[in-house]
Parts: sequence; C-alpha cells; structure tokens
Amino acid sequence: IKEHDVDLPNGIHLHYLACGTPGAFPVVFCHGWPDYSGTWRKQISFISRWGFYCLAPDLPGFGYSSSPTSVEAYSLKNLSQDLIYLLDALKISQAIFVGHDWGGMLVWRVALWHPDRVRGVASLLSPYVPPRPSFVPLEQMAMARPQFRYQVYFNHDGGKTAQKELEQNVARSLNCLLRTSRPEDKIGVFMKGDTLLGGYPQNPPRSPLLTDEEFESYVKAFTHSGFAGGLHYYHTSRINWEDEQKANLCPIIRCPALIITAGKDHVLTPDLTKHMEEYIPNLSRGHVEESAHWITHEQPDLVNTHLTQWIHATLEGHMKYERSFL
Repeated sequence: IKEHDVDLPNGIHLHYLACGTPGAFPVVFCHGWPDYSGTWRKQISFISRWGFYCLAPDLPGFGYSSSPTSVEAYSLKNLSQDLIYLLDALKISQAIFVGHDWGGMLVWRVALWHPDRVRGVASLLSPYVPPRPSFVPLEQMAMARPQFRYQVYFNHDGGKTAQKELEQNVARSLNCLLRTSRPEDKIGVFMKGDTLLGGYPQNPPRSPLLTDEEFESYVKAFTHSGFAGGLHYYHTSRINWEDEQKANLCPIIRCPALIITAGKDHVLTPDLTKHMEEYIPNLSRGHVEESAHWITHEQPDLVNTHLTQWIHATLEGHMKYERSFL
C-alpha cells in the first residue's frame, strides 16, 4: 500500500492510499465518520491481489487531506466532483465506487451526479435515499428515528459544541466510538443527555476492534485533521437538497449496485434499506449478522468476500450477486 497526494483543480488537496497495478480496473473506497482512508487497508490489500487498482482517499475534512472552512465544500455534489477530479488526475475514465457510512451516502450521489463515470456502486450499511421532493429537517428525521438524534447535536451552534467535546481528548473520543458488537465491548451510552460521549467512562478500556498500531494511526490522523471538517458533512442537508432540486436529478441508479447490511448496527439498521429496489433495479444484497458499525474492521474477511465476488460479477456483466453470511 502506497501513500500519494494530489492537488485538484478546485484547490482541494487529497491524500490517498493506492494498492495494486495502475492501469488495472480501478475501485475507489470512500470512508465515513469518524474515519479516514486507513479503515480500508484490509480491503484494498485483499482486493488488489485479485487484479484491481484500489484507491482510498482521505475525504476532505479528514486525515491528511484539505479541511476547507466553507460548509459548501462538503456538499455531496462538491465531494462527488472531488472524486471525479481524482479520476481525471489519474486518467481514469470509469471506476467502481465503494463507500461506508458517509462514504456510502457519497458514492450513491456520485452515481447520480456522474453516472457515466461509475461502472458500479457499493455501500456498506448506508441506504440509498433518493432525492426528496420536499426538504426534511434533521429535527423531524430524528423524531421519526431517534437513533439519528446525534446529528441534531452535531448541528447545534454550527458544530462548535460537538467539536469541543470530541477534540478535548482525541484518543478517548475515538476509543468510545470505535467498538465491536460484542456485549462485553459495550461500555457506555451514546448520546446521554446533551453530550455525545458523556455516558462513557473517562478512561474506557481499549476495544479489540483495532490493534494498538491501528488505533494510534486513527489518533494521529484525527489529531492532525481535528473534527471540524468532518462535522461539516452533517451541516449540508439543506445545501444537498437544494442542489438536487436545481439539477432535477433522476433518482434511478441503473448501474450494478450492492448494499451490505450489518445485523448489530443500531444506527444504520438493515430495515432502512428495504425499499431500495424501487430505485435501483440492479441491486444485489449482502448481510453480515455479527457486526456493528465498524464492519471493515470487525468482519474484514466477510466484507472482502462480498465485495470481491460482486466486483467480479459486475465486470463480467452479471447484474445480480446474492449471498448472505450469518
């Protein structure tokens, strides 16, 4: 795995990992929050061995890429364009895009904004939500689905309160958030009262999710980037809605697509994906029961198997790939 940097035409500096042979078919991996490109190391090292060129950028606001101060820079339209600029810089005409969490939200939008550049799109946990005819405020969404209440907190006073809490002790914040689905690894209550991590111990025991080296890499990345840029992703809901209204985007995704759900994720629950076939006729499904949110770390072998078989099926022209791991 090699580290690279590229300056995009819009002034964004992207740091990215690359694995495999340039010129092989490219697969672009997009992480979520709070995360960075390192989350994909087990995937890109495995999938590149099957003859693919794997790219995993630190998305803007994370890791060692630019952290613009403007909220507009983090709109899904602008982030999609950043990924297209990355393809352009590497002289890549089409790629398969894979995302997790916010990265999953992003890759669905890349397929809407730039369908000609997307050969296939896969999301880990994040459902496809088509462009909405009317704007749904976060508060309304959180009332309907209380597991999203943290997003309201992230929007309070432009994210400053959340940023202060998260940056007060970066290692503790990440240690609270990056945990497995095992009952013995549950050490606190998410969003207790008006804080994100107030329901966790001050010095929580380390989770087995990451090795010490992996965890230190996370701490280093977030000490470098801070949390301000990543929180801006949660401040763009109205901008995203307005962009999609103006463009009158077609809500149908016609390329081959894959959704992988996790049985123990209590925020991005599998039921959120149940109507996706209405908008994605070529949707395949995978499910990993014994995983919480951090599926790339908790069940890397199952994720790798799902992705590799689906990628092969996509490039061979088979539209559907079905397999479930319990």
